[in-house]
Amino acid sequence: MTAPTPFLDQEALLHLLRTDPEQVPGLFLTQRSLLFEKIRLQEEQIRILLEKIQELEKRLNRNRQNRSKPPSSDGDQSPRPKSPSAVREEAGMSARPQRGALCAVTNPDRVVDVPVRLCPCGGDLSWETAIDFELRQVFDLHEPRLFVTEYRLAKVFCPSCRLLAGSGRSAPTSSGPF
Repeated sequence: MTAPTPFLDQEALLHLLRTDPEQVPGLFLTQRSLLFEKIRLQEEQIRILLEKIQELEKRLNRNRQNRSKPPSSDGDQSPRPKSPSAVREEAGMSARPQRGALCAVTNPDRVVDVPVRLCPCGGDLSWETAIDFELRQVFDLHEPRLFVTEYRLAKVFCPSCRLLAGSGRSAPTSSGPF
């Protein structure tokens, strides 16, 4: 019979004791040497990790007073400003759907109506009533919170050419003048 594989469970070991008891001493010696080798490898890993920890702690404790590098390499020791997401949460806005884009808010701090004065055809629209508004929101950072102004850009039918005239802008939000 061939030698059983090391690290048998209890049931397999009892079966081996009943069926082939002569194999048990060799199995224990094999398991013992494998365990000692495993312990030796783990001790080596622990030693390497402890050396790495000591080196990292030394690097962490260095600053401009105890090394020969300029103060600018110390990093910023002052408290960090609030993250953009924290500012958005305070303003009652959700996270951005994509990097660099702002989400429109349902209740802006101020609403400004922007009239359409001239149609692209040259017709005067200053006395026409707006039939719809295209919404643009500008996000300005006022102390201590984000201040949102919504500009409602009027859309007007031109009586001269019968076209719908408006601002022609496409982005629903911005972080500066619309």
